[in-house]
Amino acid sequence: AEANLSLSDGVAVASWTVSGNVIHLKLAKRSRATSISYRGHPFDGPWIKNRRDVGALCFEGFPIR
Repeated sequence: AEANLSLSDGVAVASWTVSGNVIHLKLAKRSRATSISYRGHPFDGPWIKNRRDVGALCFEGFPIR
């Protein structure tokens, strides 16, 4: 699923974990990205889902805090 997450500055996402409603990213190198996008994962997903088991379809340019 890491390949489907992309940062606005192009730095690769090495891995990720979820805690509550926060996604924690481990990056391949330092980043100055201001947003993140998720392109979805066809056929064997969803990889990102909420407590009700509803998966994220996609999001584009979501601000990073």
